[in-house]
Amino acid sequence: MPHCQHCGTRWKWMQTLKTTFTMNTYDGVTCPYCGEKQYQTKKSRRNTYLLYLFFPILFVINLLVDVPSFLNLVLLIIFFISAILLFPRILKLSSENELVK
Repeated sequence: MPHCQHCGTRWKWMQTLKTTFTMNTYDGVTCPYCGEKQYQTKKSRRNTYLLYLFFPILFVINLLVDVPSFLNLVLLIIFFISAILLFPRILKLSSENELVK
């Protein structure tokens, strides 16, 4: 789970998951404990992109191999749930926006 770089408080899983849908790469997100802005690190952002890369890979596999629709749907659900469960674990925060440097 990510830690606020300003106050050092470890975020809860649900708070981290909420930031998944509200985090703006440039504006960052506000720490729920101290109110300071936090930004996703470059390494964390790269890992997030790699995590989301699995979704297009699923569709490419579907094009190359004749996968039944039911199995394709099950794989999509498994990938989606895996991404939701893994994102809070790979999210790392920084007090400085590394994109502006």
